[in-house]
Amino acid sequence: MSKELFNNNKIVESLCQFTFQPIQDNTIFGQYWDLLKKGNTYSKKENLQAVSFTSVGNDNNFAPALSSAMRFSNSDGDKLIQLHNNNISIHQVRKYIKWEDFKVNIDTAINDFNLVTNKSVIDRIDLRVINVFDFPTMDFNLNDYFNVTTSLPANLSNASTDMTLECPLERPDTFLVLRIKTTIQEKINVVLDLSFVCINVNVDSDNKQNVNEILQLGHSELHSLFLSVITNKTKDIIK
Repeated sequence: MSKELFNNNKIVESLCQFTFQPIQDNTIFGQYWDLLKKGNTYSKKENLQAVSFTSVGNDNNFAPALSSAMRFSNSDGDKLIQLHNNNISIHQVRKYIKWEDFKVNIDTAINDFNLVTNKSVIDRIDLRVINVFDFPTMDFNLNDYFNVTTSLPANLSNASTDMTLECPLERPDTFLVLRIKTTIQEKINVVLDLSFVCINVNVDSDNKQNVNEILQLGHSELHSLFLSVITNKTKDIIK
């Protein structure tokens, strides 16, 4: 089934993250970069520091610790890969055109990952798309642009809102997350943040068929959610 496309979309970032086990050692960063350099897309690398939490003995307390990570990007900075010891995420920063193009980036990144890592099992898959809209402040009403019902006291403006909703799907261990946040600046700034999450995946990272099935499901669910959230007034803006 063909999907409705919007040439003037307001997507500022789309990303796909795979969380895997076992945790890889730090040699993976150099090996992955050596592989990326052979292609024509990624030309920059940056060391990152991430905070991880590990349990202490038999105690239920968790101790924070710095862990290594790396970010790889193209010359324009609109295509990114972030690699940690236990996850890899693929990002398209602005310039999002269509799912098929982004899917190629995802497939290439995970295929390269499988070439340099020990046998890995995917625990979790996240797909996320962040849209940012700006609207005039005069007579702004959130419900004119988004099918999200809000009921606030008469003395409060619905121009400042921060809501998060989670909805489980039919497939076990999968759910959608919708977050909509509005702030008053020179205009009304609305962030529409949509996520598809699949936990307890337990699929080998090189099992292309199963991974692709989950990714296609996630894309379809996010696209349907987006269409159900925006009104015709918003559709006219992004066509």
